[in-house]
Amino acid sequence: MEILRTFELKLFGFMSTGNLIKEKEWFGSQLKSQIAMGYDLLTCEIRENSLAKGYALGVKIKEYDEKERDAFLGEYKCWDSYNSELISRSFDDNDSSHSYFCSYGRTGDPTGLFGEDIVKEAKQQIKEKITYLNSMWLRLPLIPQAAINNGDKDVKIDVDNKNVFYCPWS
Repeated sequence: MEILRTFELKLFGFMSTGNLIKEKEWFGSQLKSQIAMGYDLLTCEIRENSLAKGYALGVKIKEYDEKERDAFLGEYKCWDSYNSELISRSFDDNDSSHSYFCSYGRTGDPTGLFGEDIVKEAKQQIKEKITYLNSMWLRLPLIPQAAINNGDKDVKIDVDNKNVFYCPWS
């Protein structure tokens, strides 16, 4: 446990806050699925376009097949958006700068897709996000869980009950 705490403090600078409002087993399986999908994204091969010569501010930009690059970046954005949504809907605190949602949002450099090699930079962001998701999965037994209301039970209200405003001294 101390190793995980030290890891998070070194990696993110603080411990994340918030209570899990979903079943731990369900959330853990979602995390594992997203981690696997992230690894699948890392194995995507995007062909380079050796004919294109791109430069920006005197720096050579690595060019890729446009359709493959756009498809890859679209898959990455969908994966990342799903992760953000999953985390935001699974915890009761998304407003704190130390929430799991905000911590995830800080992983990977969101401005990093403007450099010399956009695919390499996207894959680096994916690696960092996989690391964060894996860290969450490893810490899942330690994350506090709020009371879960599954909404499956019908609540009966007795409208004829005269003791709605029960007062013990009357």
